[in-house]
Amino acid sequence: MLSFRHHWPGVAALIVRPLDHSVEILFQFNRHKSQRRRKQRGALQRSLRAVAAPTVFNRRLSPDDSFHCWHQHLDWDGLGDLSPRLRRVFLEGHARLFRHLASQAHHLGQPYQIWIVLFVNDAGQDAVYLHTANPHSAFPAEFPDVQWCLPDLVALFSPWLPEFSLVAGRAVGALFLYAEGYGVPLKK
Repeated sequence: MLSFRHHWPGVAALIVRPLDHSVEILFQFNRHKSQRRRKQRGALQRSLRAVAAPTVFNRRLSPDDSFHCWHQHLDWDGLGDLSPRLRRVFLEGHARLFRHLASQAHHLGQPYQIWIVLFVNDAGQDAVYLHTANPHSAFPAEFPDVQWCLPDLVALFSPWLPEFSLVAGRAVGALFLYAEGYGVPLKK
């Protein structure tokens, strides 16, 4: 029987690579969550499966589509709250989904916004958002409470998204990230 390292060859380096402390600085971890504590290896394997999947958004975008703050959570169970290593794995998965949506968004043929929201205290709420003009909400989405200067978050995501010029901000309990030049900016 093969181990998970044989199925995902690039993941072994992620596991043994020493973590930088930016993940621990930006987020708070609750290692004593009320949910039943899972064996670390099993949680890590489930996390790696989520990240190794090419994308959870597998449909083609067309000009007829409209998105009312569509979003996708990759860590719905909140496993990233258990350790910085698990949080980092899911953050990389959000970066991959962001890249995929940014590459597909030109098919929309209309203005759009793509961003990542990360919650400091709850990894289960982290999500990648796609928003277009639609009959249900205003476009573009505005975030007046966000302070748009957070170089630590940009530094954390830059290795995963080197082709993007990232802008990051902080609101109460949440971190926002988007790429300049891809859709309508969140920052006014």
